[in-house]
Amino acid sequence: MSECSALLKVAATQQKLGQHERELVGQAAQQTLLPIKRFLDGDMKTIQKERKVLHAKRLDLDACKSRMRKAKQADGIQAGGAKPVGGLTIEQVQYDRRVVGVR
Repeated sequence: MSECSALLKVAATQQKLGQHERELVGQAAQQTLLPIKRFLDGDMKTIQKERKVLHAKRLDLDACKSRMRKAKQADGIQAGGAKPVGGLTIEQVQYDRRVVGVR
């Protein structure tokens, strides 16, 4: 009879252990994995869109700066005495705004 009783106690303990393990896995999924999934599904998509726009603005700014350098060279104007071209100023402001928005 004592062997049967010991086996029943072990079985009950194993069952409780299994139940606690399932609860732990469920809590870990709910408290850790779900917030990460929400971040990846929501915020990460927004971040990627903003990075893409920022990259495009950076390319526009670089192209505008390059055009300005070529114009300076063609006109023979020294870099110190040249005033910024309107397009360059606009591109710089747009890029700076996007950088602030991404941070």
